[in-house]
Amino acid sequence: MISIQLIKHGNRHVKWWAVPFLAACLLMAACSDSREEAAEYGALAQAHLQNGNIPAAREAIRQAVSARDDVVELQLLRGRIELAAESPEAAYGAYYAALALDPVNVEALQAVSQLGLTTGNLDQSLDATDRILTLDPNQPSALLVRGLHELVRRRYSDAIEYADRLAATGGMNENARILKARALFLDGKTKEALAQVALPGEAEAIEGGIAPSETIALTRLEIFREMRDEARLAAEFTRLKGMRQQDVGLRLDEANFYFRRGRPDEAADFLTNALSNDNVTETNAVEATRILDEYGADVLDAGQWRQIASRTSQDALPTLSRYLLTTEALDPARILINAIEGRAKPGLVARLQAIAGDNSAAARSAQAVLSADSTNCDALVAQSRVFLARNRAEDAVRLAQQASSECPQDIGAFFAAAEAYDAWERPASTRRILGQALTENPQNFTVAKTFADWLMANGEARPAVAVMRRYTRDSPSSQRGWSYYGTICTRANASCADEARARFASVSDRYGLDLSTGQLQPNGLFGRFVTR
Repeated sequence: MISIQLIKHGNRHVKWWAVPFLAACLLMAACSDSREEAAEYGALAQAHLQNGNIPAAREAIRQAVSARDDVVELQLLRGRIELAAESPEAAYGAYYAALALDPVNVEALQAVSQLGLTTGNLDQSLDATDRILTLDPNQPSALLVRGLHELVRRRYSDAIEYADRLAATGGMNENARILKARALFLDGKTKEALAQVALPGEAEAIEGGIAPSETIALTRLEIFREMRDEARLAAEFTRLKGMRQQDVGLRLDEANFYFRRGRPDEAADFLTNALSNDNVTETNAVEATRILDEYGADVLDAGQWRQIASRTSQDALPTLSRYLLTTEALDPARILINAIEGRAKPGLVARLQAIAGDNSAAARSAQAVLSADSTNCDALVAQSRVFLARNRAEDAVRLAQQASSECPQDIGAFFAAAEAYDAWERPASTRRILGQALTENPQNFTVAKTFADWLMANGEARPAVAVMRRYTRDSPSSQRGWSYYGTICTRANASCADEARARFASVSDRYGLDLSTGQLQPNGLFGRFVTR
């Protein structure tokens, strides 16, 4: 989701207070040591922020606020620093603290209004927004946020009214159109919604249409996604490619779109190119593993994996490697692991050796890592597998259980524990650990399938059906999930097989991965159309 960017922050807005505040403090005979300390750290934080050293700025402002947490200017500066650090929750907390100290501070009001909406603090956001509109009924940013609140409440006619009020101010006309388009679309008025974002020359255009800006294209993308309009969705992906060349998330979205369209060769190219970028984050890598989980790791060939290994970021390589190891795609895993340059490499090498059956080498590699870091999950999993291969199931359980506790998103750690419990003949513990794996990773098809298969093999057909039902509830757009749910229903002689087949067909043109469970519903201007 792309959040609205209405708060004006940056170096030019944050220079004014530090020097006079410090000078005033030093001139006061009664100036306390804590206030002087806060001023000094505040000035230091400001300097680091201006120089772009965000970690140092965060540490300095932490020291300043520790000395005096009752200074509005310090809380405002903390908010600006957290915004620069791309930490909206922390920024919201800072601005909310500033607002508590100064209830009419304009910067704090606007920040709480906007950040509260996107971080889930809706009541506080609404209160701040209404306070702004009490002071200035035509304040454009507040009118926009107020309209977004009406969307969240599903009061679409009220949202349209705020969009019209925003348009009447003469400012933020594009945002007014987007707000109105979203409200109309959610109200079931698709034609009218398209008219708000139609381009010049399109049949739906009103007033000559609107120029194809980035924000208009993003809005059209989501409308066409919901309309399941394959051709127009493809056109918006193409349009946005030129506008957002470094947006890895958008490229991954496009790759998923082409996989779902049944065009795997093009999709594989899109996925490869998306990951062949040193801007790929760990979050992007997790998203890529969700695509691989849906369509299979074998959708990319060795050449494509080599391209990714040579061009992707070091942040992405460990996450991708672990997924490949867990699904036993050893050749591409080896390609990626060989490209890792950081501390993650030795543990992953040990893990690869263990899965490949080279237990002597795996034991040596794992022990070398664990002697320096006894909590390294990759080495723990590797050593657990070595113990299991040497018929030391109890020791294997101990290490794999530790790994799954240390790294709950590492599904391979849970699988290692489950295999060890099985070898130790502890079926209740196997059931528990696989259930825990699904709880920690509810949208991972590999986890759901592994758990369901184990339950079926142990004569627990009903719970197996329940596992796949739970997975499809959390991932309703997953064709692979609905397909395997149908398989389990058939094997269990359950009545859900027909429903699974129908749902499999119905999601064939659902062009987007499901939002992660626990993720806040998008409340900004450009998010997916999602209701829960």
